[in-house]
Amino acid sequence: MIPLLFTNIPVTYEYKLQKLVEKVIAAYGSEYYNVQGQYWKGDQLTVESLFPDYILKEYETDSTKVKIVPLIKNYLRWLFSLDYGYGAYLNWETIRSGTQIENKLLEGLAEFYFPEEDFASDNLKDILPNIKKFSINCDINYFDIKGTEQAIFYLLVTLLGSNYNATKVQTYANCTIKITSDIDSKYYEFIQRSVIPAGMRVIYEIPELE
Repeated sequence: MIPLLFTNIPVTYEYKLQKLVEKVIAAYGSEYYNVQGQYWKGDQLTVESLFPDYILKEYETDSTKVKIVPLIKNYLRWLFSLDYGYGAYLNWETIRSGTQIENKLLEGLAEFYFPEEDFASDNLKDILPNIKKFSINCDINYFDIKGTEQAIFYLLVTLLGSNYNATKVQTYANCTIKITSDIDSKYYEFIQRSVIPAGMRVIYEIPELE
């Protein structure tokens, strides 16, 4: 009975990690991978590492006779190039952080937050750089309190670039929202669709500039 009880005790995270390390080293050997800090051999991939020595020697002797080497070399340049190719060489750690994410991925991040919107459209694509600022604590300051004055204010300032000191959001009788802001009117439809609670009327007011 006692052994049965002990088998049902949840194992710790450290124990699971230790077992994972043991399995990886046993399967691949420590010269290939060490999960505690070293890189996969694949991270050190070069064009030369893809071909046997006799092909490389023939290529060095007369490159015009071995077309496969320059073909693969240029393919890999295209594959890993962020600016001119497929962009496969991404720093995946930065994808976790909205403030560090590659600019080419901003549209996908924006549509993750607002899935019904098309951020490739002329009305929205110019605010894509602001998605980095918006992503900072957006769960607490926007999605967790969505529809409130505070949430709308946060979006206007961080995503739409409204002046912090000149922006005000007020709710009247739970059916009308008054927004004092210097935002462009082309964002009004986006605000009505994805920001304002359904059934509420919006009144916009341009702030007085001192």
